[in-house]
Amino acid sequence: MMHIDDKLFRIFEEAHAVSYKTRSDLARAVASKRLAEFSYERKGERQYLTWSTVLEYVGLLVDYGLLTAELRPTIPTERVSRRGFDLTLGENVQSYATEHGFSPERVRAAVRELIQRSPAQLPTPTTVFNLLQLPINYNGFHKAFSVRAFQQRINIHPKQKSILTIPDILRE
Repeated sequence: MMHIDDKLFRIFEEAHAVSYKTRSDLARAVASKRLAEFSYERKGERQYLTWSTVLEYVGLLVDYGLLTAELRPTIPTERVSRRGFDLTLGENVQSYATEHGFSPERVRAAVRELIQRSPAQLPTPTTVFNLLQLPINYNGFHKAFSVRAFQQRINIHPKQKSILTIPDILRE
C-alpha cells in the first residue's frame, strides 16, 4: 500500500482538476479511478480501498487546511507540484499538531519523560498520546505522524508504527 502523502496528493490533484460539491462525491470519484495509491495486495489479488475509506483522507485534507470546506484547493497555483504540495503539507500538519496540543516540543518532552521513568516506558504512539491527553482522537494523532512531510519537517519518526524515535534523544 502506498504512503499517506501519496494518497493525499492524488486526492488533492483530483480536487484541483474538478470541482466537487461534497466530500463523498470527491471520495467516490477518486475511488472509482482505482489508483495504485489506494490499492493493496491480498491473497495474491489487487484490492482497492472503498470510497468510504478514501473519504477519511478527504477529511484529512480539509483538517490540514489543504482543501477548504467547499473542497477548493488552498495551495497557490505555483505550489501545485508534488514538491510544493509536500512542503505545504508538512507546514500545515505541523500547524494542525500544534493547534491540537502535540507540537514537536511537547512530543519530544513526552518521549523524554517516558524513557526517563523507572522503569522506562517505550515511546509508542499510544503511550505518547495517552501522556499528552489530547483534545483529538488517537486516529487524528496517529494519522498526523504517518505523514512523511511532517516527520521530515520535525525529525520525529514512527518506526514500524510501534515506537517514536527522535534521533537526538533515542537511537535504535
